[in-house]
Amino acid sequence: TMKRIGSNKKGGSGKALLAKAVRTPGNTLDLRGKRADDVGQAVDVFLDGQTRGGSPYCFILSGHGTGVVKKVVKEHLRTCKYATAFGPADFEQGGDALTVVALV
Repeated sequence: TMKRIGSNKKGGSGKALLAKAVRTPGNTLDLRGKRADDVGQAVDVFLDGQTRGGSPYCFILSGHGTGVVKKVVKEHLRTCKYATAFGPADFEQGGDALTVVALV
């Protein structure tokens, strides 16, 4: 099952946290132009660093393009040990080219 906004592994709601998330250069992983095969490892390395740094959330920028990178990101986050919830960013957060992730 996909961890969408509003659900997390701990049984609470990630929706409120994700809605409050503010994007900065330091909490955003830019995957535009990356090969789909490289996405999973790049996401794990980034989320590990964000988690170790105590970030409650972060953003993954996949862009629009063909949608392949965005699809790979979402598939990867379903089973990712770092993500408790995720979903598309709100318009105010940068829109659908971004995925906002609540971290453990």
